[in-house]
Amino acid sequence: MKKILLIPCILWLNACSDPNAATEDNFKAAIENDFSENKACIKINTDFPETVIKPDPNKRNSFTTDKTPLFNEFVKYGLLNAEQTEMKKSSFFGKPVTYPAIRYSLTVQGKESMKDANYNKDKGYPEFCYAKFEVIDIENFTLPNDSEKQISSSLVDYSFKLSDIEEWANSEIIASNFREIKLFVHSKKEIFNASLTVQLTNNGWIVSGHNGMR
Repeated sequence: MKKILLIPCILWLNACSDPNAATEDNFKAAIENDFSENKACIKINTDFPETVIKPDPNKRNSFTTDKTPLFNEFVKYGLLNAEQTEMKKSSFFGKPVTYPAIRYSLTVQGKESMKDANYNKDKGYPEFCYAKFEVIDIENFTLPNDSEKQISSSLVDYSFKLSDIEEWANSEIIASNFREIKLFVHSKKEIFNASLTVQLTNNGWIVSGHNGMR
């Protein structure tokens, strides 16, 4: 009798330990692995170092959309350096005019906060990471197709939150420039819901696509 009882127990344990099985634990592990490689980041539409002409408060027209409030906030939190300098611009009459300017460059902390530690201008605009994503629960998922002719995949609904939020992400000035920080950090919500697609590979389940918030 004892031997008969052991058979379903062994089968149950094998199913739980099978990395290819469609289970909440395997899907959660796949999402956590994806999150470990993809933090919450914001793209700065600027190549650093960048020199910006100081806006003249006495003039309505300026050479810049005035990035200085945002950049100065990053300086405040140690992500950028600010160096006083000058910049020459051609006047309406073609004669170059020298204007006071600020040269912004990445600090060591700024480089450490970047998504790509080996960032350079050839790789596009830099991204500052402000938090980590953390899976809370797998709410439901579709059963994968077992057909040999199709890739085995599943649509997963899950909940998540942010952890290890950087202090600078609490800045109102920074949040006003980046919708994602305003949504995730400055809203009253602490738990968020989203969906994604996982796909079965020879190494188990991986995230193959993010389908957005729910």
